[in-house]
Amino acid sequence: MPRNLVAADVAVTLLPEDMDYSPQAKTESLPDITFGAGDGSLLYPALGIPMPDLSKFGMRKEIKRVRIEQPANGFIYHFDRANHKLRIFQVAADPGAPSIAAASAGTPAGSVAKATPAGTVDADTHAFTGAELAEQAFTGQALGEHTHVLTGGAGAAGPLVELGNVAVPVTTLYLTVKGQ
Repeated sequence: MPRNLVAADVAVTLLPEDMDYSPQAKTESLPDITFGAGDGSLLYPALGIPMPDLSKFGMRKEIKRVRIEQPANGFIYHFDRANHKLRIFQVAADPGAPSIAAASAGTPAGSVAKATPAGTVDADTHAFTGAELAEQAFTGQALGEHTHVLTGGAGAAGPLVELGNVAVPVTTLYLTVKGQ
């Protein structure tokens, strides 16, 4: 039976060599956290995943800052210090975003199209050739005319939205935590 993730479901790995105690009573640690389940039994709770006690992160008094090395899995992770939770967001497709696909006919939605003046830039390599390079490198003409257009469709981005009550796969995040 699926259930919401709780602090006990979050494993924090913090090795002694990943701790730094400065003389100004500030502490920095480099913990890894792992949460989720491969079988879909753990769900993302409303307003974030509760985190374990401060001591698991090497802190005694408070967490001042948390930096998360963002994995390339399509989600954005945020440490909510006020509520001591990990929140997960994703970019929602914006159905109201204007589509400029017409400006790049033949380009798949969500890709980058090249609008290039004829005869100035090799369309495949973006490299100037011989006389064009000598003629245009100092004027900046080709740079001013060479543009990239983001097309609409699947690549159009909307606002960030927090995950709903969905199953969370096993995920490991690498943190830098500062505090006392």
